[in-house]
Amino acid sequence: MLHVTITLLGILFFITSGSFAKNTSVLFDGDSIAGIIKSDSLLNWNKEYLIAVHNKSTQKESKFLSGIISEWDITKAPDFGTKEDDYTAVFITTKGQAEVIYNYEGRIINVKKHLKNIMLPVHVYKTVAKKFKGWDIVQNKYKLSFKSGAEVLKTYVVTLEKGSRKKIFHLKI
Repeated sequence: MLHVTITLLGILFFITSGSFAKNTSVLFDGDSIAGIIKSDSLLNWNKEYLIAVHNKSTQKESKFLSGIISEWDITKAPDFGTKEDDYTAVFITTKGQAEVIYNYEGRIINVKKHLKNIMLPVHVYKTVAKKFKGWDIVQNKYKLSFKSGAEVLKTYVVTLEKGSRKKIFHLKI
């Protein structure tokens, strides 16, 4: 299995392939990443992922990261092989990360996304504010789980404070 770690804004690839953990690191600037990111059109086979995870109330950092994930052509990454193996890429941003598994054709088959302290969508904020009047939101986390052909799971975990009291609220979307 090939593992790739990508840090957005200064793209860094950390690649692991095979059972002996061969490691390679390559730093790309904005121009050299253009050969891997297709900005003119989405990879057709990854449209399923975007359609499944996005709606009009999807959080903006999540949308941005999903766009990068769906446009990234892993078949052009260093060490992409011809074996019929799955390939894992980890996309890291200042707000969190997404672990993405691509099949040997470059199709997204699994995504686990974890973001923290993001701007909550209006409907999530209103739900929390209505249920917990007088409480302050002090932290939040967003978790998304996508598996090709299965239902998408989206959860917001909101930490609230009121004086010295704390509560954690889970909201599944």
